[in-house]
This record gives sequence, C-alpha cells and structure tokens, in this order.
Amino acid sequence: MSRAIGNVTLACSAVLLALFLANLRSQFLYHGPDYSFLGWISVYAAVTGVGLRRSFKWAAILFAFPCYILGLFLAVGSVFKVPLPWVLLDVAMGLLFCIVATKVLKEWLRLR
Repeated sequence: MSRAIGNVTLACSAVLLALFLANLRSQFLYHGPDYSFLGWISVYAAVTGVGLRRSFKWAAILFAFPCYILGLFLAVGSVFKVPLPWVLLDVAMGLLFCIVATKVLKEWLRLR
C-alpha cells in the first residue's frame, strides 16, 4: 500500500514542479505573482514519495503528519465556515486524508 501511495505522491510532485516552472515563466515574462513555495512543496513530496516507494519509516511520518493536519483542518474547520451542501464534501475529503494516513502508518512494522 505504501508503494502505491509513494507513486501517487511522486506524481503529485511532478504536477507541483510543472506548476512551479509555469509560475517561474509567468514571473519572468509578465511579472506575475510569486508562488515559489510550490518548488519547496514539490521537493518535499518527491523526497516523501521516494521514501515511501523504498518503504522507509521516516517517509511514513513525513507523509502521515501533514495528511492528518489537513484532514482535521478540513473536517473540523469547515463545519463552522462552509454552507451545508459543501460541508459534507469537505468532511468526506478530511476523513479520506485521515484514512490514507492511517493506512500508511498501519504498515509501520513492515517498513525499514
């Protein structure tokens, strides 16, 4: 399971890198906004994805911690600020993030 999630994380890293490069081009040609943090997030996702592909424990922690934080933020934070039909989608996405992080951490004993 962690290898498949590592592949998805590497794909997300590639998408973030493409967005970073497109923003860099926009900055040079059109003096657009600065979204340079996308490059750092891409590096973080690439390191985590490679670590999950190779089944390292540190990669499981690097993956699970932000997933839990984002999941709790979506599930709890949207209840107070989002109107009713959309709050169900936010809570479902938050629970999905928490479930995926829990599945990765359940493989703790199999990781190196």
